[in-house]
Amino acid sequence: MATDAKELTKLLSEANKAKKAVYFVLDYVDLVNSHRDDFPAETQIAGSRIKDHASEIEKYVEEIKSHINAILDNMPLDIEEVKNAADKMLLYGGGVSQSMNWVLAEQKRYSENSYWWRHWQAIYDILKEQEGRQ
Repeated sequence: MATDAKELTKLLSEANKAKKAVYFVLDYVDLVNSHRDDFPAETQIAGSRIKDHASEIEKYVEEIKSHINAILDNMPLDIEEVKNAADKMLLYGGGVSQSMNWVLAEQKRYSENSYWWRHWQAIYDILKEQEGRQ
C-alpha cells in the first residue's frame, strides 16, 4: 500500500522530533562537561565523540526529510479529501470570507507549489467559488 500525504507529513514531523532529540543529547553532554572535574577524563572523550556524531546524525535526518518532501511534493492532490476539507472549513470556519482568510494564513506556512501549499490553494479555490455563488 502506498504511503499517503498524511503519513508522509507525520514522518516529517517525526524527523523534526529526531533533530530535537539530538539537541537534547548535546545539552546532556554540555551538562556533563560542566562537571568535568567530578568525572574521569574518559567522560569528556565520550562527550566529544557524541558531539562529533551529532552533526552527522542531523545531516542524515535532513537528508531523509529532503527525500520525503520530494515524494510528498510530487504527489497529486486527493480531490475528494480537498472537497471534504473545504466543506469542513465552511461548516466550522465562521463564513466563507473568514474561512478564506484562515486558509491563506495556513498556506503561507508552506513553500509555493509544495503539496500542502497546493492543498490549501485547492481549498481556497473551492471557497472562492462558493463566495461567487453567494
